[in-house]
Amino acid sequence: MISTGCHLCARGLKSVLLITGKCPRHCSYCPLSENKYGQDVTFINEWQTSSYEDIKHEIELCQSKGIGITGGDPLLVLDRTCSIIKALKKDFGAAFHIHLYTSLNLFVPKLLTPLHEAGLDEIRVHPDLDNTALWERIKNGKQYSWSFGMEIPCIPGKEAQTRALLTYAKDLVDFTNLNELEFTETNAEELHNQGLQIRDDMLFSAAGSSELAKQLMQEFPRIHFCTARFKDAIQMKERILLRAKSIARPFDIITEEGMIKRGAIYLNILAPGLGYRRRLVEHGEPTLTILKEKLQTIKSSQKLTDAHIELDASKFRLICSPKTAQRLKPSLRHLEMCAAIVEEYPTHDALEVEVDYL
Repeated sequence: MISTGCHLCARGLKSVLLITGKCPRHCSYCPLSENKYGQDVTFINEWQTSSYEDIKHEIELCQSKGIGITGGDPLLVLDRTCSIIKALKKDFGAAFHIHLYTSLNLFVPKLLTPLHEAGLDEIRVHPDLDNTALWERIKNGKQYSWSFGMEIPCIPGKEAQTRALLTYAKDLVDFTNLNELEFTETNAEELHNQGLQIRDDMLFSAAGSSELAKQLMQEFPRIHFCTARFKDAIQMKERILLRAKSIARPFDIITEEGMIKRGAIYLNILAPGLGYRRRLVEHGEPTLTILKEKLQTIKSSQKLTDAHIELDASKFRLICSPKTAQRLKPSLRHLEMCAAIVEEYPTHDALEVEVDYL
């Protein structure tokens, strides 16, 4: 069985809200990055923010039909979580689908009831394979009218524990999701210490995880397996493609992978390279003033309009079409500027994939 949340994710129609990085558990395979793990921070997709208006805006840009609330554990910040669920239902309507991930550590009626009353549509619990003491709490999820599932990573070497959990929970949940285990910068050392190896150098999935999942799917009903490749090549690709269509300027090119390709004009002191992100943080309003002045000079001398070139204040640069960047190259030296063709993610951080200086 595939849940409604999964159906929407597969089409790129779900945004991801990490509502806190704090968690009562310390799983060795946790994929959270250092700036999220154990930190009480909030990210909507790739955008770190504590503003509900930012969360709402990102959902609109991604044309999402729902969100998945994750952590850490969202139940550690229950009031915040319930407040956002209520606000999203109010702003986007009852059909806006919201699912949430939590642990058995906090899976008790006292905390679940407020979630249900707030309007949560689907909840997925993440049991500890090595601690059976809390498994009896799984039954708490069936006390409510939401869709209730279990989601766990498929860990080679944990075959017996995984089978035991699936057997225990098979009549207590509506669906079960198995995720392909992935290596990340933060969990790689621990996974290697457990004797696990990387199967796919491109996606960093664990050797044996996929094979174990396929065995389990033959033995147990209502199991869905989500591969690392599917998450990267389908789910994320579809979501960023929708965002690209929302943010693309008339002169931008959207690639098949959903990247934005455009021309970029940089101040020489702020061209991408070593320490680029740090240099961006160090510059402020005086730099923007300089860029605005140079933008007016370029528009006047080259007879360009706002439709051809504009200021990108977030990255202290000017953006235009690749063709316009080529045209402007000869005139930039005396302005202490340089031109490039860039390909970047259409996400809030606009991470560069390729910068080709002209």
